[in-house]
Amino acid sequence: MDASSTRALARSRASVSIHEGDARATLERDLATGMPQKDLLAVDVFSGDAVPVHLFTAEALALYARAL
Repeated sequence: MDASSTRALARSRASVSIHEGDARATLERDLATGMPQKDLLAVDVFSGDAVPVHLFTAEALALYARAL
């Protein structure tokens, strides 16, 4: 999926990047490599019948806060 996949993102003048994969692992890698902070995080956590618990721990929430 990329930003042109939806009309709203395709029309946006914002710089939009979409990263597929485990949200927590992706953010940890981005922060470790010096990627700039984000203005918005949208995490789609539903991959089956259950929400992955590791995305809602205190450590994960602290990671999200550091990324913003």
